[in-house]
Amino acid sequence: MAMKTQEEQERGRGLMDRRAFGGSLALGAGLMAAPIGLGAQTPLAPQAAPGRVAARFPTEYMPAGRAIVRHDGIAGSFTGAQHALTPLINPDHGLRAAICNGEAGLTFQIKETGYRGIPLFAVRGVEVEIDGAAVAQEALTFTLDNHAYRIADLPAQKTVQWWLFDWATIFVPRAGGFAAGSHRLKVRFTYVSIYGAKPTDLAVLSAEEVLPLQPLTPFEA
Repeated sequence: MAMKTQEEQERGRGLMDRRAFGGSLALGAGLMAAPIGLGAQTPLAPQAAPGRVAARFPTEYMPAGRAIVRHDGIAGSFTGAQHALTPLINPDHGLRAAICNGEAGLTFQIKETGYRGIPLFAVRGVEVEIDGAAVAQEALTFTLDNHAYRIADLPAQKTVQWWLFDWATIFVPRAGGFAAGSHRLKVRFTYVSIYGAKPTDLAVLSAEEVLPLQPLTPFEA
């Protein structure tokens, strides 16, 4: 059998590639033309390999009966609009009397409300008011994953990710502690939207809650 020249071999490969490509197109067209009863299908439940915990849908992390709400605006835009899986303020934690590094005060928890999570360096501000009185940001202690930071130090945390379902604990000091009973907490949380049109786009989330102060809980940061 005569050996094919290199040119003939290259030409043959090209014909095979085109035929394969054409066959793929024909198969794709057939699949597109075939009716698919999506409405009749049931979503597959997450499966786990032996010895591993099965993945869960995001809604399974939320307390029963809590609705998923949507912010105004376009999902992922610089307004910060996206599906809110949780509120900004953690109602399950509420307000808790605490002592941090020898100082009396209280703690509450916040997190970015969407479904993506953000790097910690994106945080630009956590403004807090309690009973109408503003708290200086430099007085706050921000704790995430057992690491404590000042708000002003967060933009320097280039290697820390604030994961999707992790609550950050905020400690608010007050000499002698806060009085028993309910308090009005207002939080305004500002961060750089890494999904915005420009690196300077900011997302702002705010919330206001009246919450009872729970008894003293040792809290060290």
